[in-house]
Amino acid sequence: MKSIKTVNTNSIEGEKAPAEDLGFSQSDLDTIMLSELADFRHRLWSAEIQLAPLPVEVAFLFSVDGVELGRAIGTATQVRLTEEQRELVRGGILTHNHPDGSFFSWEDIYLAHELNLTEIRAVQQSNPIQVLSMSRPTGGWVSAADFKVLKEREETENAARVMRLNKMTREPLLPDSEELTELIDKQWPAYFQARLPYLSYPYKSILLQEPPQ
Repeated sequence: MKSIKTVNTNSIEGEKAPAEDLGFSQSDLDTIMLSELADFRHRLWSAEIQLAPLPVEVAFLFSVDGVELGRAIGTATQVRLTEEQRELVRGGILTHNHPDGSFFSWEDIYLAHELNLTEIRAVQQSNPIQVLSMSRPTGGWVSAADFKVLKEREETENAARVMRLNKMTREPLLPDSEELTELIDKQWPAYFQARLPYLSYPYKSILLQEPPQ
């Protein structure tokens, strides 16, 4: 069996990795076994069904032909790829989990643009398990630069929301406060999905139940 390179992208040399603090280590990642069936859909299912309950974000990288290229382990809220991994998965398929059950983040979608991914997937920790899937449009993603402009526009709107909220609350919400982050996270899916028709991005939610036949 081909050896797959796994990387903890959030560890600091000499310190315990954040993932280990949450009860999931690099060795745990290495023990995840994928289906050996030739059907890529079945192997993808076998990866995602194991990603769903994890307390930290983990990414699996695949080529467009379904060959596993690598794995990365992160923290409870993010997982980052090394430069080598980014080049490996360019044009390919990336699936990862969201332990908090959230929608795609700006970083997820920007990565899809930047690496011209064929598909990006996010496994939500829910019951039943759901997987968000966004595929590259027929006409291609908009440029990463244009998407960054859209992101910066949203950040400006968020700043305006902070000002309005501070007028409504006794204690101002700081820009990095958990309350504000939670509020923005709740509004972000609606904001992004409202722009999907304009961007023409195919997006769907898949129930992850029985293995594909």
